[in-house]
Amino acid sequence: KFLEAAGVGVRRFTASLPLAREKAGALSRVQLGLLRQALRSRGSAGVPSSSASSSAKKAHRGVSSRRAFSTSAEKSTSKAAGSRSAEKEAALAALQKKEQEALSTFFHEPKGPVTAAEGGGYSLVIGGGLLVAAACGYAVFKELFVETLDSKVYNKALEEIQQDPRVMVRLGSPIKGYGSESQNRRARQRIKHRLFKQEDGTLHCQVQFQASGPNGTATVHTDMFEKDDRLQYAYLIVDVTHPPAARARINVLK
Repeated sequence: KFLEAAGVGVRRFTASLPLAREKAGALSRVQLGLLRQALRSRGSAGVPSSSASSSAKKAHRGVSSRRAFSTSAEKSTSKAAGSRSAEKEAALAALQKKEQEALSTFFHEPKGPVTAAEGGGYSLVIGGGLLVAAACGYAVFKELFVETLDSKVYNKALEEIQQDPRVMVRLGSPIKGYGSESQNRRARQRIKHRLFKQEDGTLHCQVQFQASGPNGTATVHTDMFEKDDRLQYAYLIVDVTHPPAARARINVLK
């Protein structure tokens, strides 16, 4: 009987083991859920957990390191800027010193009295400059205000052919004169001429220029000489070149 009772107790104990395990698991799950709720409530109430505190510490360390790096970078930048400004100031001072030395050398006054050779050299330079200036002034004055011999011959011949009826019929009226057939203004104003003297000393001036009118163009050849302070013709010829049908050579003096 005793053995039978013991066997029955053992069987009951083994049968109750799974139920006890299930109860223990359920209890542990319930306790875990309660623990999570407690932690959440503490986090919402502002109590930091261990992980939150560690992350905050890490963040604080990162901010501190960045501040330290920025401070060191600012210090190094300020040092570099200071060294650059010092170099620029030194270079500027050296340049100003060189300029002062050059100016002092250029405007250096002679210590001793001027010698005769130096005075003569200065006089020659000044005299040469005055001669060049005078020559330029005379050339300008002559070009603008003094009528040269070739200009006189050109103007007189142009007036003569403008009044000749044979030339007026072929060229039309009014008749204009110019130097040469060119688009260049200076070339049109330049009159071809030649001065020469005969054996008796008479000065001749030969002039060639172009004449044009509404109906055609021509080339004018003339030679004049001075006699008794007056200009006289040796010849005055007009060669009509355009239009081709009106080509002719006209001796204006006949």
